[in-house]
Amino acid sequence: MKLAALILSTTFAAVAATAPSVHSLSAADRASLVEELAQWKAKFGGIAKAQGLLPPVASTRSLNDTINNELQRLLDNKHAVEVARKNNPKAQFSTDHKFALMTEAEF
Repeated sequence: MKLAALILSTTFAAVAATAPSVHSLSAADRASLVEELAQWKAKFGGIAKAQGLLPPVASTRSLNDTINNELQRLLDNKHAVEVARKNNPKAQFSTDHKFALMTEAEF
């Protein structure tokens, strides 16, 4: 798991500029991502919160901005996983972990 996280963190920097924007997703893709985020929160949200792994929430942010931030973080991580899989076909990568909403800088 640590090796996968390390590879993801180094891959993340290379793909961040090419990752799709949550704002450009189709309605169906956005709905799918919202569902994935809900599933992630149900599985890892509690432990991520307890360990301080959730994105910081600014009091000046609207709920919509907070949700978009979480969705973008998950989308970025999913994109990094895709790139890591292509670059390392014998390794296994996933967003199914408590670190999925962290940026490279936070990691």
